[in-house]
Amino acid sequence: MTDLYFSVVIPSFNRVNYLKKSVNSVLCQTYKKFEIIVIDNNSSDGSQNYIRSLKNPKIHLLSTNNFGSIAKSRNIGIENAKGNWISFLDSDDYWHPDKLKYVSQKIMEEKLDMVSHDRYVVDSEDQILIDNNYKNKKIKSNILKYLISKKNLYSTSTISIRKEFLNQNKILFDERLILSTVEDYDLWIRLTIKKIRVGNINSRLGYYRVHKNNASKNHIQQIKAALFVKKKNLRYILENKLFNFKDLLEIIFYYYVYIFYVNIKDIFYKFFKNQ
Repeated sequence: MTDLYFSVVIPSFNRVNYLKKSVNSVLCQTYKKFEIIVIDNNSSDGSQNYIRSLKNPKIHLLSTNNFGSIAKSRNIGIENAKGNWISFLDSDDYWHPDKLKYVSQKIMEEKLDMVSHDRYVVDSEDQILIDNNYKNKKIKSNILKYLISKKNLYSTSTISIRKEFLNQNKILFDERLILSTVEDYDLWIRLTIKKIRVGNINSRLGYYRVHKNNASKNHIQQIKAALFVKKKNLRYILENKLFNFKDLLEIIFYYYVYIFYVNIKDIFYKFFKNQ
């Protein structure tokens, strides 16, 4: 495989200052076979003017109203991608200059459909808060089992996916607002069900930014949405008998533990909200 071409999908809404760093981190990649697709949700802060001002043939600007669904913006990016690989990058995150180089090397070395890597967690001033190492490197058991029974393993801005795999399996992000902030978690589960081949790079090649306007800042909404994802996919694995009895019992046990966790969190949230 010598024709690796990446379509970098960047959804954005009123984050022009962060968007500048995000886009620049792609333009500065040492691996140059890429295009950038910015899907702007009708920003009013000059984001579109900034993208147009770059006058870079590698950058394509698409405008949409996603009605609160970042999944819709990402799907528009996927559908318009010319690359055979799609890399996701949120507008407030950014990459190490060698990210695409190492991802392309990983793809060339192994037969993969999806590649992830480690990341740093940074604040609004780019100060490192956490050195993040993905736990899936340590998981010896079934990844699907872990995703459904426990939690998400991947961060969207660290993921590259072979477009043909998405097309063959007719898989896109679920655009329903009930999945807002966890649409990526749902996608990873559905891809894993389809036996996607995943490779993980044990290097911190991305920077995930934490700030007051993060889409996932509403913790209660997020954990309730994650519960919906678990319930939805648990129903699927039950109907299709994807696990043996022992594993299924463990998955169901953790599912009810999570329900208890969500209920307790909700009670505390309502209590302190009313104080």
